Amino acid sequence: MECYRRTDSTLRRGTFDAVPNQKTSMNTLFFLYVPPRLYIISYWSYNNPKTFVGALRPYRMSDFFRQKGWDVTLVTSTCSSGPELTIPESRWMRWSVLRAFPPDYTFLWALKVIWVLRKKIKYSPIPVYLLTTCPPNGLVIAGIVGKFFFPSQIKWILDFRDLWTQHPLYAPPITKRYLDPFIERWAMYHADHIVCNTVWDQNHWSGRFPGHRSKLLTVANGFDHILQNQAVHNIDNLRFVYTGGTTAGQATRWIHSLLNCFQEQVVTCDFYGEYDTFMDTSPCISYRGVVEPEEIPLLLTAYRFGFIYLPKGSEMGGRVAQKFYDYLGSGVIPICYRPSQEMRRLIGELRTGVCISENDSPYDTIRAIQIAEFRASAEQLALLQRNTQFEKLYNSLPSLS
Repeated sequence: MECYRRTDSTLRRGTFDAVPNQKTSMNTLFFLYVPPRLYIISYWSYNNPKTFVGALRPYRMSDFFRQKGWDVTLVTSTCSSGPELTIPESRWMRWSVLRAFPPDYTFLWALKVIWVLRKKIKYSPIPVYLLTTCPPNGLVIAGIVGKFFFPSQIKWILDFRDLWTQHPLYAPPITKRYLDPFIERWAMYHADHIVCNTVWDQNHWSGRFPGHRSKLLTVANGFDHILQNQAVHNIDNLRFVYTGGTTAGQATRWIHSLLNCFQEQVVTCDFYGEYDTFMDTSPCISYRGVVEPEEIPLLLTAYRFGFIYLPKGSEMGGRVAQKFYDYLGSGVIPICYRPSQEMRRLIGELRTGVCISENDSPYDTIRAIQIAEFRASAEQLALLQRNTQFEKLYNSLPSLS
């Protein structure tokens, strides 16, 4: 069989390097097929203990696109056991004086990434997709510089894990107070696609940058699989769990004070992840050590309730969001202290979870916990699975060609 090659040859699954009006056999056409090429730039390595579940998103995303037949390269700064491209960060790049460079200490490493990838981008027969995952927000420099030098060869996907300059917890030094918002606007202008972590984030960005509203897409962290939880159906089971988080010390004290209010029974909470010395003094806290992110979902199926502690003004960052979805996927009822607007929305839609504000009395909270049930349906949970969320991004990418 023979066919004519197309002049406009960019396809969803890949590209045929076409020559107009030239005949070729199907066998030749097969060998000319080039799969879409995607570079995912993630500063943190998957096995870095500082990230815990925070670095899980880019790794799962790389696996998803690889299964779709894409040529995916995950770029990190530290060595790990995964199939990523490691571009080491020199020690001098992290000198404290360099923190004056906005947006953060990854500024020079982001430039190094583009320098290392420059030939692969320049001589690629098809446009290259470049996905930067933030935070750290310095990674946007890789996208901005890449678009500047290779405007027609790079399709830049900007994946925000957290909000940036307008985040309530954002407190930059004087040297970055005015430059960071400028870089943020520049990134929004040059990015071909902007991925938000929550619906609340998408509404936030839409309000701040209405001219780029068409670029925005919400892709939640989600969870891998829906697991059966036997503990959740036992109303007498009061097993609590807390997994990871940068606020472990504050969460330990709050959970201790809450569980102490249970009357006529001793209730404990198992802590996984970061250690806090206060755990040794509390009879309500049992530290269980650090676990790998892959082990967390199955581990959670033994618990009925899971605690989430948010700092004041936080809006469900990467780690917290992953913890929330892991609880739901494992059939654990989330108990959210200072819940974000996104958490309130999901808890209301799923009719599963407990929201606790600073003004709620411990006894009202305990009563709400005792009557809480896991009511989320299988259909609702299926929409929150990780691959279902990534599918939205995958389906939107042909529009960039």
